[in-house]
Amino acid sequence: LDADPGQGSIGPPATIGLRVPGQGPPLLRFVGAVSPPGHLLPMVAGIRRLLDRSAGRTVVDTPGWTTGTGALEMHEHAIEVVRPCVVVGLERTPGELDPALAPFLRRRDIQIVRLPASPDVRRRTPSMRQARREERFREHLAGSVVHRLAPPIHGPAAGGPAAGEPGRLVAILGGEGFVVALGVLLEIEPEGVAVAAPPFEASTAASVRLGSLRVDPATGESLPLRP
Repeated sequence: LDADPGQGSIGPPATIGLRVPGQGPPLLRFVGAVSPPGHLLPMVAGIRRLLDRSAGRTVVDTPGWTTGTGALEMHEHAIEVVRPCVVVGLERTPGELDPALAPFLRRRDIQIVRLPASPDVRRRTPSMRQARREERFREHLAGSVVHRLAPPIHGPAAGGPAAGEPGRLVAILGGEGFVVALGVLLEIEPEGVAVAAPPFEASTAASVRLGSLRVDPATGESLPLRP
């Protein structure tokens, strides 16, 4: 279960995903942004929904965001909803994860294992992370076509004036709330919404959730929406 919406390896950016070997395509949940701050609720809820669909023992890979109050809150609540038997902390320096692990050190139901990060692991610079996100967005949105849909529209500021901002990242969600496809909003029409997204069967669309980014499908560049 890949719970990193910015540098994940299962789905496109702004999603978290679950892959179960031998059980078809991965399941994705929409976070709507490429970093956890401001989106902890869809992150934690998405982790729980994906975990409910897992089979057997599951490894949950959380984001590398580990410093600051928001990061500590995210990891604490993620651990609580996952209810793991083991938490593995990969540290570059001894004690690096002490603040994140502190609430669980005396828990009887969780084993804490600390391991040094491999010396072969290279830290990605901000420009490297941005380039990777852009590449993943381009890959997902390649071959997009126009879809005109009439399901409910929901998400941040869904009823406000910025809801229909062209270029806004959206997720087409299926009947169980998992991602059918990501797309880019073209316009909100009187009877529905027009989005540019990879081909999918329109009958699978149960709702359209608005994200918190604008994305250029040609370049993959993403920018936060104006407040």
